[in-house]
Amino acid sequence: MLGKSSDEIMRFFTVNPRAEHSLILQIKMQITWMIASQKLVEGDVLPSMRELARYLNVNMHTVRAAYNRLEAEGLVEIRPRARARVLRYDPLRFASQAGRIRNHTIGIILPSISNPFYQSFLKGVQSVAEKNNTLTFICSTYDDETLAWRYYAQLVASGVDGAISVSHDMSGFIQSEEDALKIPLISADSPANFGYSVELDHENSGFLATKHLIQHGYRRIALVRYTVDTPAVQSIQRGYEAALQQAGLHVLSERIFNANGFDRVCGEVAVQDILNLAERPDAVFVIADQLAIGVIQAFQNAGVLVPQQIAVVSFNNIPEAAFTNPPLTSVAPPTEQLGETAMSMLNDLIAGRIFKQKHVVLPCTELVIRQSCGCDLP
Repeated sequence: MLGKSSDEIMRFFTVNPRAEHSLILQIKMQITWMIASQKLVEGDVLPSMRELARYLNVNMHTVRAAYNRLEAEGLVEIRPRARARVLRYDPLRFASQAGRIRNHTIGIILPSISNPFYQSFLKGVQSVAEKNNTLTFICSTYDDETLAWRYYAQLVASGVDGAISVSHDMSGFIQSEEDALKIPLISADSPANFGYSVELDHENSGFLATKHLIQHGYRRIALVRYTVDTPAVQSIQRGYEAALQQAGLHVLSERIFNANGFDRVCGEVAVQDILNLAERPDAVFVIADQLAIGVIQAFQNAGVLVPQQIAVVSFNNIPEAAFTNPPLTSVAPPTEQLGETAMSMLNDLIAGRIFKQKHVVLPCTELVIRQSCGCDLP
């Protein structure tokens, strides 16, 4: 038999006769969760009704009723004299059923819970959620877009009232306005083709940081960006290029460096490429503070003084930026406000209200000047 054996599947099952939910609903909910979590995938066959009834020590009619409910919801197909077969799971189709009863829970899907940027975002979300007695489930994807969609499927299956997707492009999955509203989904820090979104003005961030370096007299300004072409990365790079062009400077591809992540190690790796240039830049704009801290450390390890020999400006203004050596000049985005706005928008959609704006862009206009750019040196 192709797929998982009955024994492999049944070991995930347990029922409690004294639980609030009926045995039928318990079995149906467990199978739904297994499908949403991809423990069961399209084409897998469920244990026979007799097998599962014997394993759980319940009446076979109980299992049959659970299987019939799964078939009615389009999750499995039951053929005469054959075992129930799992169908393709579409959480958007299932969403309207899962979200019928409001339970004051929402899901947040984000790339990392350790990044200070997202910690500040979550603080904003929580400040609004607590006022509405809403419980938040936080799912960290480690920058895996596929995992983001799986988490959304699981959140739908668990019956959340809505979800916020942070810094993930969900447009490959959300194909229509109707899809985005079945279980209300807000896109934060990433534009949405359909539905509602709240974003930062990343382009102005890139422009502001690069212009500051130009005003210092720097002319060979490099960019260290994330290797994946996300909308936020593209916007920041547009701002960087616009500032150079406004000053009559050329945008040179050899001064644009890709980092494979946002941590310090990735920043250190990017510096090795900068050091290998025949004509070294006199300044660097880095798109994230954690990266920038790694960049500064790598320059110092190579005997290059910051900012005396090369200036560094960054984006995010995490608390640690004030304590680097030298302290890091950084654009401060309204990250906490981003979380507050996303949660307020989601609250309105869950309540059936139309939020006053469908797409909100929060301005990034504050550059926190410290010493890494050459300012305020003792």
